[in-house]
Amino acid sequence: MPYTFALDRPDYSDLASGKVLIAAPGHPAFPVRLASEVFQRCLAIREGSGLTGRVSLYDPCCGAAYHLAVLGLLHRTAIRAIIASDIDPEIIPLAGKNLALLSASGIDRRRDELAAMLREYGKPSHAEALAAAGRLRSRFIAQSEPPELRVFAADALAKPGISGFSAAPPVDIVFTDVPYGRRSQWQTRTAEHPNPLWQLLENLLAVMHPGSLAAIVSDKQQKTSHDRYDRIEKFQIGKRMAVILRPKS
Repeated sequence: MPYTFALDRPDYSDLASGKVLIAAPGHPAFPVRLASEVFQRCLAIREGSGLTGRVSLYDPCCGAAYHLAVLGLLHRTAIRAIIASDIDPEIIPLAGKNLALLSASGIDRRRDELAAMLREYGKPSHAEALAAAGRLRSRFIAQSEPPELRVFAADALAKPGISGFSAAPPVDIVFTDVPYGRRSQWQTRTAEHPNPLWQLLENLLAVMHPGSLAAIVSDKQQKTSHDRYDRIEKFQIGKRMAVILRPKS
């Protein structure tokens, strides 16, 4: 797949998982450049339909919310709200901690943590992470107000639907990297629809509006389709398959 928007290859090392952003065992980090490309493709599709302005972004399988935090830094001015949920309640505090890095107070807390670790252990990796946190703060945090954040535990495949959205407005872009079955697995399957992606798309309809987009990244073996969506784009990068869909009118 040729990249259309993320054409440059800047140094993303400050955004590496486990440096300033916190890694979670069993939750692989999504490639930064690919995340930026998929998100910018969604923005371009929206603009082509006459939809402009900052967007709300949702991931129903957020894990540690690594790629959401990366997008919140790289595309801060395009995002007004980030919503993250995951079936695992134990990962939610870590997702919240990563997303908190999008605010000055959050990244300052992380800098304090890294400084304390450097004083206690004196490792070069802690010094590098502390310097990276300072660079992220000066490069991104001052650009605009941080996005609104909402993080909660929810089963994306549950019936009758994803809980936790009763007071939330519809989302503009769903962007999720679903379980592949190697390092992560679906924790729920429905009897009537053994394809979990079908049930995920069914549930997402309740939190989307007619102009919303769903960018679903999976492996090539999973089938991302639903009769109530139109497929806008489909492209492959390495072992990943990305499909962008829009609810049918």
